Amino acid sequence: MLIRQEMLVIKLLRNLSGGHKILMRRFTPLICIVALFALGACSASLDSSSIDSENKSISYEVNDPYEGINRKVFAFNRALDKGLFKHIVSVYKIVPQWGRDRVTNALDNLGEPINFTNSVLQGNPERAGNTFMRFAINSTFGVVGLFDVAEDWGIEYAPEDFGQTAAVWGMDEGPYIVLPLFGPSNPRDALGLVTDFIIDPMGYVLTNDQSTYRFVGNAVDQRTAYSEELDTMESTSVDFYATMRESYRQYRNAEISNSDLPRMMPIPTITIEEHKKLPKTADKSDNLANANINN
Repeated sequence: MLIRQEMLVIKLLRNLSGGHKILMRRFTPLICIVALFALGACSASLDSSSIDSENKSISYEVNDPYEGINRKVFAFNRALDKGLFKHIVSVYKIVPQWGRDRVTNALDNLGEPINFTNSVLQGNPERAGNTFMRFAINSTFGVVGLFDVAEDWGIEYAPEDFGQTAAVWGMDEGPYIVLPLFGPSNPRDALGLVTDFIIDPMGYVLTNDQSTYRFVGNAVDQRTAYSEELDTMESTSVDFYATMRESYRQYRNAEISNSDLPRMMPIPTITIEEHKKLPKTADKSDNLANANINN
């Protein structure tokens, strides 16, 4: 099963890269890092079934067989966060909330094309239609996305990524991994991260510099939005690593099923699209249930 998944990953990346050489060159370091971690995790997990059940560690029981490595990467990410991101966030907070809201809305709007693409891939025409309408409304009446007019009109923001799409298609999440810089993940979400960068329509519209500004802007905006929650979580956690691991899984499960998202977000995790609390719906969970039944 896992070998087939690896072959599908490789085949998908080859097919996608054929017509997107410029975009592939732009994100070659990203693709190499994420793909190696994801495929390596898939390959190594093949040996987990041969481990004596009596000698299984807690790491395997929580599907974290690479906890030793993950904790080192987690420590690196935390050091980077404290040494760089927290200082950037403190400076960014000088900007009035009204101004930061405009930045958030603009970044949300830039993420709508990939949200639309994944909604289509998930076979969800209603959500795809709403996302298309949001992009059209906010890009015009919302002054290139600075104002979320669509939300005022009752059209909610619905972030979708290829990790969620793969889950709807029935792909297992695999073991928990922590990616350098990108944070908590798993092989399915790592594949989704790479795929989103490749198929994102905005990647063909924005220049290299604009894509970089967007990438950094998303990271800073998300880190700023949840700075107090993260600090509180870290100060009150007996094991911050384990808390983040569980928080990430709960958050992703909520995203995949389109249910209410927990307030705490395991960030910094850098993505293309922004993330917001979603209204509770059952459309994707129905598709996910059907995919699991078919498997």
